[in-house]
Amino acid sequence: MKWNASGSKPTIRSVLLPIVMLTSICELGLAGDIPLGWQTYRSPDYGFSLSYPSDFKVYAGTPSYEEAQHSMIPICERETVACFEYSGGAYKGTRLQAAGVAVNVLRAARTEQQCAAIDTGSYPVRKTRIGGLRFYFGETGGAAGGTAIGGPVYRTFHEGTCFELAALFVTDNTEHEPGEVRKLDAVKLEKQLDRIVHTIRFSGRRPSSGPASDPSRAACLPFAIRRFQI
Repeated sequence: MKWNASGSKPTIRSVLLPIVMLTSICELGLAGDIPLGWQTYRSPDYGFSLSYPSDFKVYAGTPSYEEAQHSMIPICERETVACFEYSGGAYKGTRLQAAGVAVNVLRAARTEQQCAAIDTGSYPVRKTRIGGLRFYFGETGGAAGGTAIGGPVYRTFHEGTCFELAALFVTDNTEHEPGEVRKLDAVKLEKQLDRIVHTIRFSGRRPSSGPASDPSRAACLPFAIRRFQI
């Protein structure tokens, strides 16, 4: 134990107060990642969690055609292990057919290089960090039968598995008479999808194996330990 300048032992309060304050700061940082009122889905098979607002519906795996909202091009497909689909009514009467975030496992991508090969056309593939992990991301898009799909796709190669988060919009791309459909102003929805993507955390594939190792929490621990060495 270290002594202070006066030669007396530090009090318990003086030792613990910085640790308590640091713990509070770390907890606030983690809580701030998830907006108030959102719910959290945890995958028992793949060890990730993702949070979402109340006007989204969650499907554990690929939803059937009867379950999901109908769109010409689905946002969740065979590789999907969790599907978060917008189910609100704010965009009724617009060109929006479906929107959501699909968490996909790309089993054919066996290396990080293969995982990072996102088909973005002429758009660049860039890097970012989410929850302490490196992600590759880029804009994707396509069209078929008068329907367009597009949005950013994020991928990370985690524990030998390529995970993809696709934040997608499906819209009606056919001609309409003036006034037949409402203007689609989807800025708020785009921000929601982006926020959902950035709540992803990995804690290992066996939840019963012990406390989850949250990368954002781990960033707080070394400093807390150093402050505790008295």
